[in-house]
Amino acid sequence: MASENKELENYLSDLPGVGPRQAKRIIYSLLKKDSYFSNRLGDLIKNVRSNMRLCQETYHYFYSEDPNQRLSPIANDPNRDHSSIMVVENDSDMDNIEKSGLWRGTYFVLGGSIKPDTDPTMFNKRIRLQEFNNRLADNRPINEIILATSATVAGDFTSEVLENAITESRSDITISHLARGISTGVSLEYVDPNTIASALNNRN
Repeated sequence: MASENKELENYLSDLPGVGPRQAKRIIYSLLKKDSYFSNRLGDLIKNVRSNMRLCQETYHYFYSEDPNQRLSPIANDPNRDHSSIMVVENDSDMDNIEKSGLWRGTYFVLGGSIKPDTDPTMFNKRIRLQEFNNRLADNRPINEIILATSATVAGDFTSEVLENAITESRSDITISHLARGISTGVSLEYVDPNTIASALNNRN
């Protein structure tokens, strides 16, 4: 491959679930497409960067052509219970929960998880811990926080860190966890909606 294609391979390999072999397959597939497909794909990628906003309440990404819009439709929805917050690791986890159609509260997206051997000084670089603490400290009522991290070692440790942060800051919040109908070691984004609905209904 030419140096430009090698660079493209490296960039594609940096995406989740894409290794060097898959990256090469994507490149060769692109070469078989016509110029309209390639140009349109490039435009769509640019639009994702220019029209996606980060909600300043839930911290999930949402589409808006208004660069000044700070809150997502979910955060602005008066029909949702803003006193109940589900904490998830990633946007894809939130999307999967939304598919279940069961949750009518709001969210907080951490942007990742932390492993037990992570230096505590690095917590704020791995997840939005400071933003989460700020949410706890504001004056809006919070009745329940569901810690919906993945059933993995990192997910469990992240949940433990957040639970400690909640109990140190607030004594008036009910802390819940999704029921373990979700298999240990499984990332939440890959769990089917029915299983999520069951885990949500049976949270503890």
